[in-house]
Amino acid sequence: MTKLFEGDFKDFDKFKECRRLGIFDSGVGGLSIIKYLNDKQNVLSSDKNNKEIIYLADSGRFPYGTKSAQEILTYTKQIIQWFETQNVDLIVFGCNTASAIAGKFVYSMTNLPVLDLVEPVARYVSQLGLRVGILATQATVRSHAFLHAIKNHAPLLKVQEIASAELVNIVENGLVDDDRTKILLSNYIDLFREQKSQIVVLSCTHFSFLKDSLLQLIGNEMQILDPAELIANILTPDISSINSTAIQTLEHKELITKFFVTGNLESFSATAKKCLGYPIKNVNHLSISELQSLTTA
Repeated sequence: MTKLFEGDFKDFDKFKECRRLGIFDSGVGGLSIIKYLNDKQNVLSSDKNNKEIIYLADSGRFPYGTKSAQEILTYTKQIIQWFETQNVDLIVFGCNTASAIAGKFVYSMTNLPVLDLVEPVARYVSQLGLRVGILATQATVRSHAFLHAIKNHAPLLKVQEIASAELVNIVENGLVDDDRTKILLSNYIDLFREQKSQIVVLSCTHFSFLKDSLLQLIGNEMQILDPAELIANILTPDISSINSTAIQTLEHKELITKFFVTGNLESFSATAKKCLGYPIKNVNHLSISELQSLTTA
């Protein structure tokens, strides 16, 4: 991957100092951000860079990708207001669909700093000059949020959007390694080949857990950009810029994370274990009615 933040990224620097993060998604997709943050924590000195995460999986209202824009706006506002009660110092969109639909309205919803998924991707790919393929949910593609954001930075860049109605459910149900999944992924890659895409953006955090399978199918034909990795890089120092004495090999240690789930706890925990590679702890139920009580909007 091209070195990040060679362009206009200075306004993201403030996010590196945030320690208590609120991350939300419709399910397990946002765990991909935690996975990248865990990887970075295990090579950075933990006392300076350790973070605490409050993760909300709104699986009781899963999937967001088939919902209307108004429903997604309402869910996002409720979740942001709930995070305000949790004393987080940064809200991170772990859901591309919510980011695409609600991102431009979010600053009127809260005074807390917010990190979305669309703008970092748009800035990054606009620097590459490559033909871009967007693989996303139906709602994200309908919004054209990534297309508009990329064109805002690079009007002449070729961008092709493809919606997937199946891949989110595949990840949510822990079927990443299923043979039928590989066939489906191959079909999507063929579509991007037809469009001569040079870089494919996984514009749904659930798709992050399909990245290895996609790379096997693509080989050297195209690049894969995982926005979850971009977000993790924004939230932590660049390892290459740190003095070698500050980098250490640590015994594997997960970030301090407290999980809240609006759906089935056991199902979420089982899939999260597959996604992260270890069993999660501190999983709590959060009722949808409690979220709904925070706003009537």
